[in-house]
Formats: sequence, C-alpha cells, structure tokens
Amino acid sequence: MAMRYCTAFVCLLLHISSLCGYGDAQLPSFGNQVQCEKVSIPICTLILPYNYTTFPNLLNHRRPQDAEADFALFLPLLRYKCSDLIAFFLCNMYSPYCDERSNIVLPPCREVCEQSRVDCENTMARLNIGWPSVFSCDNLPKFGQGQVDPSKLCVGANDTSVLRVDLDEVLDSLPGPTIIFNPSLLPPRRGTVQEQPDLGACPSLLTVRKGNDTVEGYSFGGFESCGVPCPPLTDTLPEDWYFTKHQRDVVAPRWILGWSIFCLIATFLTLSTFLVDRQRFKYPERPIVFLSVSYFIVAFVYIAGYASLQTGGSSVIACNAEYGFLYQQMSGNSVGCAIQFLVLYFFTIAAAMWWVILTLTWFLAAGLAWSTEAIDSISQYFHLVSWIIPAILTIVILAMQKVDGDYLSGVCFVGVHDLHSHNIFVLGPLLVFLLLGTFFLLAGFYSMFRIRSVMKHRVSQSEKSRLEKFMIRIGIFSILYSVPAAIVVACLIYESANRNEWQKTQVNCAYHPDSSVGCIGPKPAFNAFLLKYFMQLFVGITSGFWICSRKTVHSWRSAVQQFRNRRYGKRSSLEGNLHPTASQTLKVEPVALARAVPIAEVSPIGASRQESNV
Repeated sequence: MAMRYCTAFVCLLLHISSLCGYGDAQLPSFGNQVQCEKVSIPICTLILPYNYTTFPNLLNHRRPQDAEADFALFLPLLRYKCSDLIAFFLCNMYSPYCDERSNIVLPPCREVCEQSRVDCENTMARLNIGWPSVFSCDNLPKFGQGQVDPSKLCVGANDTSVLRVDLDEVLDSLPGPTIIFNPSLLPPRRGTVQEQPDLGACPSLLTVRKGNDTVEGYSFGGFESCGVPCPPLTDTLPEDWYFTKHQRDVVAPRWILGWSIFCLIATFLTLSTFLVDRQRFKYPERPIVFLSVSYFIVAFVYIAGYASLQTGGSSVIACNAEYGFLYQQMSGNSVGCAIQFLVLYFFTIAAAMWWVILTLTWFLAAGLAWSTEAIDSISQYFHLVSWIIPAILTIVILAMQKVDGDYLSGVCFVGVHDLHSHNIFVLGPLLVFLLLGTFFLLAGFYSMFRIRSVMKHRVSQSEKSRLEKFMIRIGIFSILYSVPAAIVVACLIYESANRNEWQKTQVNCAYHPDSSVGCIGPKPAFNAFLLKYFMQLFVGITSGFWICSRKTVHSWRSAVQQFRNRRYGKRSSLEGNLHPTASQTLKVEPVALARAVPIAEVSPIGASRQESNV
C-alpha cells in the first residue's frame, strides 16, 4: 500500500513538471513589470513577509485557483517537516514577490532552493523520487547578484536561517490538508530529542497485543495486527474518532434498539396471526411467514447486541476480552460471537431468499396461472433453496474465520472491517437477490395487467374488483420491501466504495490523538449508517402490512372466543369455521381469476401448465 501512495505522489510531481514546464514556458521574466495581486494560498499568507504576487507565476499558473490546487499536492511534504525552509521556498515559487509600487516580480534566491533540496533529500529518497526539475535551483539567481545586475534581484538572505519557519505553529493554524497521505512514509521529526512512534506500523492505540507480542489475524487501515478497540473507546483516542462519542455510544445503539423492537413486534404479530389462522397464508403469500420468522430472529439478535453494549468493555459479545478489541478472528473464547454471527447472518440471507421465493410464487400464480395447490406441491424445493444457501454461506465464513464485531450495534457479523468479505458475503448476495426478486415481481405485474385487460369484458365487475384489490395489496407490500432493500444495498455500496479511505483517516487520527492534523480526511456519513440499520429492520416491519385488515381482527376475535369456549366447556357457533378464508369469501380466488380466461390468450408460457394445475 505504501508503494501505491509513493507511485501516486511521483505521478503528481511528474504531472506538475509537465504542466508547469519551468524553463520552456513564457514566464514573467525576473525584474520585469507585471500586474500585482493579493497572495491567495492560505498557508503562504502566514509564511511570506509580503502580501502581493502575480499571475502567471514562476510555474506558469495563470489563475490563483490553479496555483492553490497544485500547491496542495505538496502539503504532505510540509507535514513531513523535512525542512524549515521548504515552506518558504514553495510559497516563493507559487506566489513570487511582486512589488506593488514598481510592479516587478522577484523569484526566490538560489540559496533558499539549494538548502531546501539538501534538507529534503533523505525524505524524498524514501519516497523514491528526486528533486523535481520544475524546481531547478540552477535557474534561480544567487543572493547579492542583484547589486550588480538589477534583473537578478531575488527574495532570500545570505544566511538562510533567518528565513526558517516554525511549521508546527503554521500547520496547527490551518484546517488541514486537502488530500490524504500515507502516514507510514512519515520520517521522524528533525531536531527532536523525544522518541517518535514507528509510523510505518499500526498506531500503538490500535495495535492488538498479547503481552509484548502483536496478534496476527487483525487488520485495519492497511496495517496488520491493527484493530478497533472495544466500546466504549478510551479517552486516549480522539473524541470524534470515526464518529462523535455521542453518536457512536448513544445515538446509534438506541436507534438500532428502537427499530429492532418495532420489527420484533410487527413480525411477532404476523407470526401469531399465522398460527391463529393458517388457512389465510396460502401460496403465493406463504413466504411472508418465513420472511417474518427471519426478521423476528434478526431483530432479537440486535436487541441482544444492545444489551451487551450497555455492560461495556469485555462484556460486549462482539468484543474479544483477551485483547480488548472487536473480533476479527475466531478463537476458543469466541463461541458467543460465533453463535451470534451464525444466527444473524443466516437469517439475514434467508430473509432475502424468501423475498425471492415470494416474488417467484407471485409470478407463478399471476403470470403462469399456477394454482395454490400446484405451488404448494413444490414448496419443499423452496425450503431447500431458502435454507441451504444461507447455511452454506454461513459455514464458509466460519471456516474462513471472517467474522468480526460491529462497534455501533454490538453484534458479530461479516465484512464489518474486511472489505473483501463485505463485498462477497454481504453486498453480493443481497444485490443478486434484490435483482432476482424485482425481475419476478415485474414479470408478475406485467402478466396481471395483461389478464386484467383481457378480463375486462369476460368476468363480472366484482371479480375484476377483487383482482385489482389483490394486485394493489401485492404491489404495496412489494414496494414496502423492495425500496428499503434497495436502500440497504445502496448504503452497502457507499460503504464499499469509501471504507478504505475512512480507515486511513482514522489511522492518521490515531497517530495524532492530541492534534486535529491527522483527523483531516474522508469520514463516513453517520446518517448513512443510521439509514442502513433502519431500512434493514424496516423490511421486517413491512410484514405487518399484510395483516392490517379487518380479517385479522375477526381471526383474533374468533380465536379468543374459541379459547374461552374450550376453557368453559362450551361450543361456539363459529367453531369449525373460525374465519372464512380468501377462497371462501370469494367465488373466485384473485390469483385464479386468470383461469377464468383461456390461458393461451394472456400467457402462452402458462398454457402448458393449465391442465396439471387446475
């Protein structure tokens, strides 16, 4: 990874050299009259002893914006503090002195350039780059030559020590660099007696140790033996590490808890209604029951994760108490984390699979005119696929030991820190299942609309109304599922595209826990994570939509009446016919209305299934 940043830095320097063309381009000649304007580069306004410069400058930048953008590329070099002169020299090159009275531009003196080059040679050698030709010192006049030849006047001093700048004071007054650099390339500060940390390794605050030895199997920000400490974070890390303390330790856990409780209640009511009136959930609606089972368990696991977060420290299930860091590998004492991951991941993937099965059965019923009995006859294959695929993925992850702990939710999952696992085992399956389900859903609606147009003059108005109500019901439920599921996938893609940069920012921050310098850089949007958890649990909440009707009230009223009658030894007039099912209340089932019309007219694919399904 270090080589990648070195290569990028080299390319940037070569790009500057090629664009600036120092020596070939038509630059303002030393001592010539030009138009002066204010120095605009923020750091240079703090360093330079003058206020006016000119454009095009010595590097052929014709606009202040261009000069500022290219100057920003050298901010990492300033932060390396390889020379106390380098800042003064760079500012002189990008914002050369312009006398506002005579409108004459002056370059930096050669002594300033040469001393900066000597000071930074070792640092640039570590970066595998040389002094850029665009900064050739031979093209600059020497100090004192202007006394003989006024055209060779320059900005500098015979004793360059008077031009040295305290970079610590200057950099601390800035908001920070506009680009991210690799801290592993930072050399020790010059002239400091205090021992500096090894910046080529994981920051000590994030290093996973067992005694005096580092622990293998952990990785964070591109460093091995590097991890995320258990919640709550110690005061040695900055308060806004990753997120603010209030966000990560209060807002996020309570947010997840609240929606988990709603999801638990909604799915519980759906499952209870199914147990009260099983005839109501026939195919193609039956997968809603198993989808509810999955999200009921998912919500329960998140609630358990919140409970463990309240104890804090080593009591958090996602935390490896032996090292004090969130899990990134399994061991003998990680049974609780492994079980939690197994349950959470298995039922998360199973829920997505049952969404595909729901849309598939909807397509079979609406598009191919399969009867409820025909779909039920192959239901064992639905169960086989919906439970076996999540089981295989779960076993593979456990075998590869890719389970890690989630700080915000306090649960064990996969891909929380490992980006490859995130893409392969989380983003990939959920995206594929979403696309498959959407395909079957749209195909079913297409067929239903064709059926509706053919039925217009062939069935009664009441039967057509029932079909339309059924289509609206299926449509609303599908939207309530597919839209949140799509948002979850979008959040996962956002996380996948940016996580590496986020981790690098946090590593920089851990190198400088008492300064804001290392915290500058890309950071995750907290609201995006809240949205991801909300939408994931909202999918389970939508199962409650299917039971929002008078039929549910009648089913529960009948069930309560039956229970009371059994308890007191009475028989109810409703017993044996507790609730008229959809097939009983309608003369023709909504999904069977297609069979009231010759299938060949509306669904050529379904014609071959008509004889065997009706």
